[in-house]
Amino acid sequence: MLTLDLPALSRGATPVLAPCRLTLAAGEVLALVGPNGAGKTTLLQAIAGLAPERVRRRLGNADLARAEIGFLPQAFAVRATLTVLDCILLGRREALGLRVAPRLIAEAEALLLRLGLADLADRPMIDLSGGQQQRVLIAQRLFRRPKLLLLDEPTSALDLHHQLEVMALLRAQAQATGAPVLAALHDLSLAARHADRVLVLAGGRLLSEGPPEAVLTPDCLARHWRITPEILRDRDGKPVIVPHLPSC
Repeated sequence: MLTLDLPALSRGATPVLAPCRLTLAAGEVLALVGPNGAGKTTLLQAIAGLAPERVRRRLGNADLARAEIGFLPQAFAVRATLTVLDCILLGRREALGLRVAPRLIAEAEALLLRLGLADLADRPMIDLSGGQQQRVLIAQRLFRRPKLLLLDEPTSALDLHHQLEVMALLRAQAQATGAPVLAALHDLSLAARHADRVLVLAGGRLLSEGPPEAVLTPDCLARHWRITPEILRDRDGKPVIVPHLPSC
């Protein structure tokens, strides 16, 4: 079990989030959701160790170091000419010497093949589309073998196929390694379909957490997203949230 104790978080002099505690089970995928400005990015940055406030991170009986976290921020554009393969290898830069070990290159190439990115291995990052860069940078974080994976809108630049592919990959990775995934998502249907639990941030507080069906209720959606929701079911029985503007 991973426990995160967060103090009150602020941006400058503006309070953003009240103190809270998050717990994540091994292999769990959690979706962090909330309206714009709720503090999702601030919370992820604090957990990643990129905020002035100190977060207590405990994995079992030991502290979880910042180096053991893989964090993909929302602003992900790469303006460098390094190749996709080089970008992946930099995910484990501490292990790189003057010469890169063949086993690391083989491992990176195997990861690219598994993610359907092998044909991009020799392409410069700067030549890739936003969606391709996003997939490569997710792969880079996976190559790091983190004990906690934090992702801020990891599907924002992806088409429908690659959204599903990435979410399935994150679930498979979490289950295979035991490293939990905490991802901020705006697509509530995607969160409901792929997350074990949903955490709702709104009004400066962590309001609720639990299975998607229990948390993403019509009342919750109407109150915090200011919509009139229509909740359908997909073929697997998962919620599909269709938003409508409230009637005047």
